[in-house]
Amino acid sequence: MSASVKLLLRKDYSRLDGKNPVYLRLIINRSPKNYSLGINLHPDDLMKKDQFIVKSTTENASLINIQLRDIESRANEILNDFAIFNIAPTFLEFNTHFKNKL
Repeated sequence: MSASVKLLLRKDYSRLDGKNPVYLRLIINRSPKNYSLGINLHPDDLMKKDQFIVKSTTENASLINIQLRDIESRANEILNDFAIFNIAPTFLEFNTHFKNKL
């Protein structure tokens, strides 16, 4: 079973202030599921479209970057634990571990 995580900016929805919500996308066997992170960013706040790094001119950019890297690394750590213990990842199992680590 293959599984991966990545951060994404939801582009089909924007708030009144022009910011879009940030999601963690988990893909297990080509089936995606999005987890809301409670972080909202303006699309112009990102340095590059392919990398999820917030520009230093954005308010609290360093804190947001740390939060995003921490969330992404914890999600990857959960997937690594599944691989180490030879457990097939499922959305339910990931959700249980991910919510406990937040």
